[in-house]
Amino acid sequence: MMDYKKHDLLCIAKRYGNKKRGYLLVNPLQAKHVPVNPQDALAMMRTLGEKIVARYGKARAVIAFAETATAIGAVVARVNRTRCLYMATTRETHLLNKSRHWLTFAEEHSHAVTQRLFAAKLNIPVQNNYPLIFVDDEISTGRTLLNIAEVIRARYAECRERPIVAASIINRQSAAERQVFAENGIDSISLLDLPKVNYEKQVAKFTVAAPEKLPPLTNDDERTAIFADVRYTKCVFFAPHLPDPRIGVMSGKYYLDYRKALRSDLRRIADELPPKGRILLLGMEECMMPSLLLGEEIAKLYPNAQIFCHATTRSPIGIADFADYPIRNGYVLPSFYDDDRTTYLYNLDAYDIAIVWTDAPIINDNAATELMRVLKKHGTPHLMIMGGA
Repeated sequence: MMDYKKHDLLCIAKRYGNKKRGYLLVNPLQAKHVPVNPQDALAMMRTLGEKIVARYGKARAVIAFAETATAIGAVVARVNRTRCLYMATTRETHLLNKSRHWLTFAEEHSHAVTQRLFAAKLNIPVQNNYPLIFVDDEISTGRTLLNIAEVIRARYAECRERPIVAASIINRQSAAERQVFAENGIDSISLLDLPKVNYEKQVAKFTVAAPEKLPPLTNDDERTAIFADVRYTKCVFFAPHLPDPRIGVMSGKYYLDYRKALRSDLRRIADELPPKGRILLLGMEECMMPSLLLGEEIAKLYPNAQIFCHATTRSPIGIADFADYPIRNGYVLPSFYDDDRTTYLYNLDAYDIAIVWTDAPIINDNAATELMRVLKKHGTPHLMIMGGA
């Protein structure tokens, strides 16, 4: 089992326009804000899963917090067992219906506060006395976990006496906050425990700029010029019935179905990939895991390629050019899931090809065009989008 240190897992950035919390902990191995080799990201996530198994045995239910922990939760569930229920909370609303099974809770410090959990499948682990494993990238006070635990226990009386485990890459709760966890029947486990530090004070020294928003295209000639400079390939390959962790999946089926789809898709696009080039796999907001799995598959096919993964996010983060600052560039983009919603992409570089995997119901051509524009600015000549319809 790998032993991670603070310098492996923690950089500090300054949030932009968030009055509730001024700082953001940036994990350079998480494949969210910073590009990383997918094998390094997956190794970190598997280590957390192995640590959970070593302490608690194999779990039957893992719930990941959107958006930053969706991939971590998927890997933790897979390490535990193939028949482990894996679910992710969501901020998306297109899945909502009148079902009474959607539970709502608050992530109070977040830019997007409201989260939801589809609880229809929780009755199985609850009724069988299995612990619920909640997975997050970082636990600071534990307030979000307490909020969701309260909501679940209010819905399921059987859960009031069931063990709950808060698993995270980083935990920086105080002794008093850990005591509150204990009083509420919640245990915690992490790869790295850190003391309470005044990060607000640390980021106050940074003068940051807003993520850049490119000026709007004013005519068809400008749009044509973008498509002339950046090749755009839309690949609607994968089967529409791939499992969605937002409504609960079995970890083994999730991995098996996605790997089959990814390998099939990879056979179709393999000739377009540079065997020794730089390849970016870009996840979209909550949809992070498929890009990491695709990166693994490409590495097997082309071991000499340089492969990087990260993802778009809803979090506005300040941009600064300091040696010890992790967010060096950033862009405002329309979301692939909602053209009226803003999303962000950080730390772009030049690649031979950028491959997006999205589970958005429809590939948003406006979002694709704006992404092409920022890729062009950084010297990436080919954008490929996989998924959607």
